[in-house]
Amino acid sequence: MLVQIYIEIITTGRFECCDGKYACVLEVEINGQPVSRTHYGAWTDISIQRLQLRACITAMSHITKESEIEIHINAPAIAAAFDNKTKENTGKNADLWNQFMELCEPHLVTICHEKRNICTPALRAELKNREIPAKPDKEMKQEKLE
Repeated sequence: MLVQIYIEIITTGRFECCDGKYACVLEVEINGQPVSRTHYGAWTDISIQRLQLRACITAMSHITKESEIEIHINAPAIAAAFDNKTKENTGKNADLWNQFMELCEPHLVTICHEKRNICTPALRAELKNREIPAKPDKEMKQEKLE
């Protein structure tokens, strides 16, 4: 089964510490009919890469059957790191990276770095207008203390 995932984020603040929201659209064909679901999230005091990883984790956590997955996201660093992936990451954002890799393990996953995808305009408009309860990113707060 092929699952297409389209992810869009919007942020306010600095690259390394911002507030942000994301939307993930999962598209699949079931019994010859296209089916899509959208999931949202919001975080405060988070880096853009952590927000992108959280969006990927949210999307992957909704896939219950072994699948071929294409993730379309404007995240060149994540796409490059995924292409050079190792089983375990101990660097920056290792907690989220390892969680994401674990969710990817039973699937054939491709990350497509795209500045814009077919869902970008609609998702950006939706994210600007949608109120999403935000959670603080505890890892970022911990880095600030050290």
